[in-house]
Amino acid sequence: MMEKLNELVEQAKFVADWHGSDWSSALCQDKDGKQAHEVICESRGEAVISTGSNSKEASWLCDYLELCSPENILAIAEAFRALEQKITQERIYVRDLNGSVHEWKQRAEAAEADVKRMDWLCSHCVEVRYPLMYGSREMFRAQQDSEEWDLPHHTKLREQVDEAMRNIEGDK
Repeated sequence: MMEKLNELVEQAKFVADWHGSDWSSALCQDKDGKQAHEVICESRGEAVISTGSNSKEASWLCDYLELCSPENILAIAEAFRALEQKITQERIYVRDLNGSVHEWKQRAEAAEADVKRMDWLCSHCVEVRYPLMYGSREMFRAQQDSEEWDLPHHTKLREQVDEAMRNIEGDK
């Protein structure tokens, strides 16, 4: 598509060099008083095309050619290029946005899986040990501290894990 547009722009520039770029349709009169519809270059004051006729059809043809002037073709091409650039920018934005949405969805799924794992651990008795070169040492134990076993998260495991992580990070 852009190749055809570039070709059309080159042709419009070529025609503008020969006949000017600012065209208008007019009913003109020659030296003999005969009227004919023409396309005139405004800046040069010369006829680009003369139909030799005063008919409606000749008027319509000149009106059409006025719309196809090099000036109008170049303006349309520039607007089209600007639109293409905007579309390209929008596509990049949408692609980046879709990537961000996908990334956040993956993070949410991972967080949800981690919550499920932690919930499962909270419903059991857990002993966390620190690995040593020869064996390990106990860091903490966690279990439900209520007789009401149907209460979810009735443990301090989350707080104990957070504290152990802070202590380990502080040791480094």
